[in-house]
Amino acid sequence: MKLLGISPWSNLWGLKNNGGTPTLYNLIKGFVDAGNEVHLICPFDKSERIVLKNLYFHQFKLPFNNLKSNIKILNRVHLKILYFLFILLATFKALKITKKIKPDIIYGFSAWGAPVGYLIGKIRKVPNITRLFGISLSFY
Repeated sequence: MKLLGISPWSNLWGLKNNGGTPTLYNLIKGFVDAGNEVHLICPFDKSERIVLKNLYFHQFKLPFNNLKSNIKILNRVHLKILYFLFILLATFKALKITKKIKPDIIYGFSAWGAPVGYLIGKIRKVPNITRLFGISLSFY
């Protein structure tokens, strides 16, 4: 089985001293250990990651990702712009990838990956799962 994951995080579990997101790590590791292929679409990140057999990263550049300001309202506007840029760029990346790999299921992680997973699932006629980790949808 081929799973396509869409995540706003490139480094799902690679933080030192057991840091990171164990929920995502355990899910992906479970799929891979069961003999499945996992493809993960996420923004480009230079950080170190744990490598698993049959786990493939498809990264894209998310512009303006590192901008910070001391003005709270600018940070909020910046985050909203990033959110919509992520959806747009991840959707295009997913459309390209799904032509090649033909996933059996799409897994959208968080409020960022959920809309992309939904759109790609509808377009490619593939079942979609959404995983929310607490929600902040009202912000978006």
